[in-house]
Amino acid sequence: MIEVIAPRLQGINAGCSLQFHDPVNRLRCVDSQRIRAQLLEFLKFRVLAAQDLFFKQTAGSEQRRAWLTVHYPEALQLDDDDHEHVWKQAKMLYTEN
Repeated sequence: MIEVIAPRLQGINAGCSLQFHDPVNRLRCVDSQRIRAQLLEFLKFRVLAAQDLFFKQTAGSEQRRAWLTVHYPEALQLDDDDHEHVWKQAKMLYTEN
C-alpha cells in the first residue's frame, strides 16, 4: 500500500495507476512485516530482563520512539500503531503476567 500526501490531482481516481519518478531517490519501500518481526525478536531479551519495568518506561508513543532512536532506529520506519501492536505482542509473549 502506498499513501500519497499531495494536493488534489485532477484526473486521478480510485483504481488509477500512478507512476512515481524521484530523481533524488527520496522514496523507499518499507518492509513493515519484516521490521515488526525483527523488532519483536529484539524486544524479547529486553522484556525478559526487565519485565513490567520495560513497559512502564516505554508507555507512550513518544517514549517508544525515544527508546527506539537509541536501541533500534530501523523500527522508526513503522508507525505508532505498528509499535503498539508489537509492544502488546511482546508483553503477551514475554512477561509472566
